[in-house]
Amino acid sequence: MSTSQTDLDRDELVSEARAGSAWAGRFRTFRNNKAALLGVFILTVFVFLAIAAPVLTRYNPTQQHLSQAFQPPSWQHWMGTDYLGRDNLARIMYGGRYTLSIGLVAVAIATLIGVPIGLISGYFGGTTDMIIQRCTDILLSFNAFLLALVLVAALGVGLDSVTIAAGIGVLPQFIRLARSQALSIREEVYVEAAVAFDLATRDPSAPGNPHAIGDRLAALVSSTSPSASRAV
Repeated sequence: MSTSQTDLDRDELVSEARAGSAWAGRFRTFRNNKAALLGVFILTVFVFLAIAAPVLTRYNPTQQHLSQAFQPPSWQHWMGTDYLGRDNLARIMYGGRYTLSIGLVAVAIATLIGVPIGLISGYFGGTTDMIIQRCTDILLSFNAFLLALVLVAALGVGLDSVTIAAGIGVLPQFIRLARSQALSIREEVYVEAAVAFDLATRDPSAPGNPHAIGDRLAALVSSTSPSASRAV
């Protein structure tokens, strides 16, 4: 094995070790952030209540009991009943299934479609960037709620249509964010270092290259939470 190959392997090992150390540092920062831990705890409780709803409550969320309408909170109905006598707590827990699923799937759709488009827009630039950004501007010019109504009317009423409409509604934010990351990546020092050490098999700033996007995942991940809330 040549000396240059040995140096290359050593540099790759050092790079991987630093990447692991960086993720460990981020985890320690997260662990010491009480507000973040509280948010994770609340989200975990909501997810647990939604998943375990059939076990935690004996009430059917759609079954009507007109004689029990507008019941105050009690041991039988912890959050009371609505105007049709349906248990409010049961409706919230079962409704959480649809709310969480719509938010997660909508963000997944926007991420899988928007991030590659944004990276391509920022990487190639020129006419490609102009066309993509003008299409993004068209989506941003519509009110998100109005756009969702139009898409639901075009696709038909249903949970799938609502989820797709919510995903398209938050799609422009992911395109813009990924584009800005792609534009800044090209000027980073570690990209130049990758070229100098010939660590990349192609242009290191190209979309999808691990040397280019590895340090930018935090910005993309942090945008999923507000995007999920907007989708819901």
